Amino acid sequence: MLLRILTTTACLALFAGCALNNPRVTPIAIAPLAGHDFADAKSPRAAHELLAVNDDMRAFVEQYVNLDASRQRRIEQLPRAVLHPGTLGLEYQDRMPRTAAEAFSTTNGNCLTLSMLFVALAREAGIEADFYAVDVVPEWTLAGDIVFATRHINVGGKLGSRSTYVMDFSPYIARREIGRTKLSDAQAIAQYYNNIGAEYLANGELASAYRQFVAGIALAPRISFLWSNLAVVFSRNNQRSDARDALRFAIRLDPENTSAMTNLAHQLQLEGDQAAADALAARIASVQRDNPYYQFALGERHLAEARYAEALTQIQRAIDLQPREPLFYHRASAAARKLGDNALVATLKATAERLDEQEQSRRQGRLNF
Repeated sequence: MLLRILTTTACLALFAGCALNNPRVTPIAIAPLAGHDFADAKSPRAAHELLAVNDDMRAFVEQYVNLDASRQRRIEQLPRAVLHPGTLGLEYQDRMPRTAAEAFSTTNGNCLTLSMLFVALAREAGIEADFYAVDVVPEWTLAGDIVFATRHINVGGKLGSRSTYVMDFSPYIARREIGRTKLSDAQAIAQYYNNIGAEYLANGELASAYRQFVAGIALAPRISFLWSNLAVVFSRNNQRSDARDALRFAIRLDPENTSAMTNLAHQLQLEGDQAAADALAARIASVQRDNPYYQFALGERHLAEARYAEALTQIQRAIDLQPREPLFYHRASAAARKLGDNALVATLKATAERLDEQEQSRRQGRLNF
């Protein structure tokens, strides 16, 4: 069975490549989807609808946020209002994303949907609010013959010259993320279309998936994973040349997009170009070998399988690549404890605690919700 890797924005994990926008690469033309009647295909929601604020949302802000208060006070009031069960009581649900207004009405959604709602409400309250792509340890899920490599997104902004805040709706992501990249509204909305497209693709609705991915590319044409996901649609539709072009362009946008490289290597192998497939496989291995979070993810897998010696070796490899990541030391100490190496446990825990303190000091002045 051929597994195709698809990237979505959700609340569990991160696609290994983190480049979202490469301004030096000029987008290519999008090939049409052959042989499909688009009469029954689902059209993308208009971009302006996704963050739109309705009268009920405005009334909510006016009732629960003192618009005459300082920004710091307002950012304390708004999260309390949206999360408290006695007011809005937002709840996380891992489901297809919706608009901000729909999330307000249903009081639930995934992290992308709830982040969109919070951005809309915060801006209504006069609070700076932007989307951020958050780097977390890679994780993948399988649905049929598609492997989903998912991204995480949250909200943040400035409260003054020295203070910031972060609003994160995920029940799974630790408060201290690996790193984060500010997104434009267009980039965030493009990821909304991407997620919808992924749902349609998983259900075999190629024309609807195509429309969503194309809508995302129209907003943010230099996001690599939009092109690699579109390539999966072409591949499913037996448009191998168009799939190959989209994958190669995705790799030009992000040379570390291992999902695109993996899919392209599979396709080249099926077409009999084993030399090119092997070259890509070597390139993938090189990227993964030098990625501390990929190495750490392998170590976590070994830990889950009770292969503690292998887990420790793998996580120590991650530490060699990124020695200032306290999470690595915490998990390495867990493996060392299972192996009965108490001296190593003490050393690893001491380093982890020192790095945690440094991180805490760095984050003074930042509110987390």
